[in-house]
Amino acid sequence: MKVFEGKAGDRVLLLGNEAIARGALEGGVGYVAGYPGTPSTEALEALIEASSKLGFYAEISTNEKVALEVALGASLCGGRAMATMKHVGLNVAADTFMSIGYSGVEGGLVILVADDPYAHSSQNEQDTRLYGMHAYIPVLEPWEPNEAKELVKHAFEMSEKYKTAAIVRSTTRLSHTRSEVILGELASPVLGDEFKRDLSRWVLLPANSRRLHREALERINKISREENAFSWLQEGRGEVGIVASGIAYGYVREALKDLNLDVPVLKLSLTYPLPRSLVEELFSLAPKEVVVVEELDPVIELQLRSLADELGYSGRIRGKDLLPSVGELNTTIVKKALAEVFGLSFVEPELFDLEVNVPPRPPTLCPGCGHRAMFYVIKMA
Repeated sequence: MKVFEGKAGDRVLLLGNEAIARGALEGGVGYVAGYPGTPSTEALEALIEASSKLGFYAEISTNEKVALEVALGASLCGGRAMATMKHVGLNVAADTFMSIGYSGVEGGLVILVADDPYAHSSQNEQDTRLYGMHAYIPVLEPWEPNEAKELVKHAFEMSEKYKTAAIVRSTTRLSHTRSEVILGELASPVLGDEFKRDLSRWVLLPANSRRLHREALERINKISREENAFSWLQEGRGEVGIVASGIAYGYVREALKDLNLDVPVLKLSLTYPLPRSLVEELFSLAPKEVVVVEELDPVIELQLRSLADELGYSGRIRGKDLLPSVGELNTTIVKKALAEVFGLSFVEPELFDLEVNVPPRPPTLCPGCGHRAMFYVIKMA
């Protein structure tokens, strides 16, 4: 089905990226600009298809920097806007992105960034959450498609409430999985009205930047104190707790079930800044040790260590001493780590070997890619 079809309450099977697109439509997006790149492409494609039906603007931009600037311009006029890109695309948009962290926004501005753990179709495995920390822009991570839809809607609301852009971070496994999604009502596109000049805010001269830097810090600390939507703390037995975010939370659920463990689990959707009140509760429920399960860099782990020092938590915080910083996690990897923590036996499953010599298939440029002709000419020269 098309993401703009269906009525509220319908249960439909959607790709993760399609669910993200549906969330934007239910959130009243008025402007969409993006640059396609796996694993983010389907969200942009779905929104472009929906734009002519629902009366909002959508484009494939020249590059990610242009996409973010188009979306920012719409936001400054009071419209709800979304920019879409893959993780390495945020490098292209970084100049504009870093300035948004200081200036803030007007209409809701959601930046969809799809990370690629294991580098399935990318040149690196960079972790977008670090960009959020660098720019004082909050990062939201859904763990499954239905939550992705709801989280995008919430991201628009949060963006407008705090006058900040909001990153929704997906990953390859979430973007390209299919799952049941419960549809909500489509919202009318929020198109805004006119640009309101505010030189003290939009012009980043040194005197303004110094003030805006302080305001950005105050804003991100306020979000940490007030925001915890789609994050929750599940109570359990024992003095050791677990923190997980994104798709890793799904692996934790499966691992705990297989290991027959009932322990406190903090499931995070806001991974920067961390929701302070929930972290404090976790520390009280798990006085001995907290184990962080997250893909790629120890972003949550580092923030927890800082909060532990601030709050006087004396327990041990573990994460990347148990789990890899390279590649994707899976249920087996998480089970092995948790079995070690809780002193349980664990036998790794045997891998099934087809014993077939598959010929190598190097990556090629995508069909329809505008760069193919140029590379063909260079190759033949």
